[in-house]
Amino acid sequence: MKRTLIRVLFIGLLAHLPISPSDAQETTSEPPAGSKVAEVGPGAVSPHGRFLSYTDWSTGDLAVRDLETGESRRLTQKGSWAVPDFAQAVQAISPDGRYVAYGWQGVGSCDLRIVRLGGGEPRVLYRDEDIQLIEPQDWSPDGRHILVTALRRDRTSQTLLVSVEDGSVQGPSSAVLTVIPTANGGEPRELVRVDALERIFPPAWMPDGDLLFGRGRVEGQGPRFELWKASTAGGEPERLGLSMEGSVLYGLSVHPNGRRVAFTAGHFGSLETWVLNNLLPAG
Repeated sequence: MKRTLIRVLFIGLLAHLPISPSDAQETTSEPPAGSKVAEVGPGAVSPHGRFLSYTDWSTGDLAVRDLETGESRRLTQKGSWAVPDFAQAVQAISPDGRYVAYGWQGVGSCDLRIVRLGGGEPRVLYRDEDIQLIEPQDWSPDGRHILVTALRRDRTSQTLLVSVEDGSVQGPSSAVLTVIPTANGGEPRELVRVDALERIFPPAWMPDGDLLFGRGRVEGQGPRFELWKASTAGGEPERLGLSMEGSVLYGLSVHPNGRRVAFTAGHFGSLETWVLNNLLPAG
């Protein structure tokens, strides 16, 4: 199976843009072309590509841009920097395009919140005074859970699975990847465990319900990661044949057909977004 990589220089935003099936071309000698859609970001793009959520840094509010009309409006009403709270820039829009999840940064703490893209009162899903930063990475395909990464006061990071219904949390570890059956309920099931020298980077759901994730190290001999896939039905995780030396994986976004993946990697101050073609064979 042939896989190709395309480097994208519109950092951050394209990691969340849906990639149309017509774009599934092989790499050529021509550099990839792109066009500016908004002078805001990074934020998150809705599944159908019409809306972009982002942080309005003039006030710190969460805002949304209609990419068809160019109209922008605030989803929170902080209004100014007289209050130092603000919406974190890493956001995730639900599969039905109705809600956006975001971290709301206070003084020394950060809450996970959701709000309707159409407007309304934000809802606090998860709050822990020991968490200094929380970033939503993805929603589950059924919209019932949100994958988040959290940085604690002791400088350890965790991958958490937060229930949209009641804010309950599972999977409090950056070294263990767990899954919670949602169709019929059940206990959390461990999919992957790594040793103390490795970590699991933020995963993303695939269309078939499996999880795509990065596995690697962030220090010691230098940063490195590999892409893996884990079946939520069980079995051994599958290495996908892509690894990068000197880079940390910051985000993954999977095309609805499951065959293309955009990811952001590098180190702070020098990030690049890449597109991986032909992740899975044509069905």
